[in-house]
Amino acid sequence: STLRDKYSITIDDQNMCLPRLFWNPKLHKNPYKARFIAGARSCATKQLNILVNCSLKLLREYFKKYCQTIYNNSGVNVFWSIDSSAQFLWSLQGSEVFNLQIYNFTTFRR
Repeated sequence: STLRDKYSITIDDQNMCLPRLFWNPKLHKNPYKARFIAGARSCATKQLNILVNCSLKLLREYFKKYCQTIYNNSGVNVFWSIDSSAQFLWSLQGSEVFNLQIYNFTTFRR
């Protein structure tokens, strides 16, 4: 089946191409690793990507409201998601932060 048949998505001529694929080396890793990136302003899956992105944003909003209810009932904040680094920096304004540590959770192993 095609995108048009399965999701009612049509692709215009401008989007009839594949995204550009490239990679950046992670030189700080030992051994070196790669970060693969796919980027394009227009590509064959653009409309599907937009639908998936909107769906994920909607799920995130529902989860955020659910977590707000938990916070209202228990005082425990279980929602640890931010939209951007600017939102993180804004949340620090007015706070007396003396020590800030950032962890990369992808490197934790059991």
